[in-house]
Amino acid sequence: MLKLDLSDYRIVQDTHFSLGGASGGTGKAGEADPIETHVHLETSVSDETAQEMLDVCEQTCFRHAFCWTDLKTRLKMSEYEQIVAWPASGG
Repeated sequence: MLKLDLSDYRIVQDTHFSLGGASGGTGKAGEADPIETHVHLETSVSDETAQEMLDVCEQTCFRHAFCWTDLKTRLKMSEYEQIVAWPASGG
């Protein structure tokens, strides 16, 4: 990129889903809370430059792009806790 000082970074993304339908015993569709993204930077650049770094990262993040897109999502969870997600119209 710009060869700026970035000696360390960490990204934590939390997602929270409720069980839906038969799995949750509610008979209703499951719900999802907004995705929480936390970015921790260790750098000597100014706060303004660090914010610019984050802005660029946000624009290239597939998860943020997915969240900005108006889609209805279906999730299928297996007994092995693997998650498969696809747009509702995509099968």
